[in-house]
Amino acid sequence: MQPVRCINHVVINSERNTGQNPDNSQNSVSRPGWPRVSEFFAKLSPHEVYDPHGNLEKARQMLLGGNGLLIVMAHPTKRDPVDITREMLDDPVMGSRRISAPIAVHQYRWYARMLGKLFSVEMNPIVTANNKLMYPGRYSRKEERDMLKEYAREVVEVLGSGGIALVAPQADHATQLGSPKGTMELLFNRIRRAGVTGFGILFVGFDIPGENGFPDDGFNVGKKYRINIGNIFDFRDAVDVSTALGLSEDDWAYMELAACYYPGHPFLGILPEKEAVSSDRR
Repeated sequence: MQPVRCINHVVINSERNTGQNPDNSQNSVSRPGWPRVSEFFAKLSPHEVYDPHGNLEKARQMLLGGNGLLIVMAHPTKRDPVDITREMLDDPVMGSRRISAPIAVHQYRWYARMLGKLFSVEMNPIVTANNKLMYPGRYSRKEERDMLKEYAREVVEVLGSGGIALVAPQADHATQLGSPKGTMELLFNRIRRAGVTGFGILFVGFDIPGENGFPDDGFNVGKKYRINIGNIFDFRDAVDVSTALGLSEDDWAYMELAACYYPGHPFLGILPEKEAVSSDRR
């Protein structure tokens, strides 16, 4: 099978990477029970990491420099958050940082809250399109907006304190990337208003080695996933790049997610071919 095209376009300006909290040791998080749990999950959800250009190490260096990290992830299946969270918690640098992640409100049940509390992963429930289909009328527009505002508020707080925040622009898991939904623009606007600029943005995709796509959008228990590490940017340079390309922040983010897959991968689905390009064409 043709290998993924995670490309080596890295924009990190060390002079601009001035996190609001250069010494984030006071924000270290201890997770002593995690190693045993990680071993358990490794049997149910084994994965490997494809990072040919060492962008995970660049992300670690940004964190060690006091900067936050926003991980922008593709979301083809229900399992993706499990694998990327396990990868972060297993990492000595990332696993010592504050971590915040969104979760669909219908999945925010007692066991999710328990796991989040047990391993110090801050989960923020949000209303997604799937929620609306499954439970029509359950959540008002105000409740939906309030949850989204709270999630955005925490992302800003976590990034500003040198922690890690996850965002899945697709919102719902889907085996095709689809079209932008405005998630990144909303988040970036909130970040700009708060004046938080010292953080990196790392793009991540998911694949199953040897298979052309995904059997289904569920957990695919026992299947070995591959985490495709994409490009890493400084936030302000990322904004400059998207502006120079004449792309909205959402279109740019989707282009970067698409660049984590080989051309023609089923996950790219309905994307026009011109959007599913590697940013090394810049």
